[in-house]
Amino acid sequence: MAKKVSSSRSFWQDIKAASTIIAVMATQDLIVPGASHLQLSPTLAINEAVESVQAQGKKVVHLGFGEATFPIQKDVLEIHEHYSRSTSYMPVAGLMSLRQ
Repeated sequence: MAKKVSSSRSFWQDIKAASTIIAVMATQDLIVPGASHLQLSPTLAINEAVESVQAQGKKVVHLGFGEATFPIQKDVLEIHEHYSRSTSYMPVAGLMSLRQ
């Protein structure tokens, strides 16, 4: 059974903690001998930079990976809801309406 993540920690704090553990283990060659050359993911580095700028009180519109910081438009949600009910495979040749 998966352990529930504490709600007092953010997703990114958990990711950074995991990254730190991996970096320490790689440095000590506990995972794979020679793994000490592994570096922090560029995506995580960007997230750290964003957090640093936000900590300075500056507003950031973060368009990277993760949770959206703005609401999704109602029409987009309705279209998503409608099409999410269709779970079958499409024809191998594609949709006839798009092929014509």
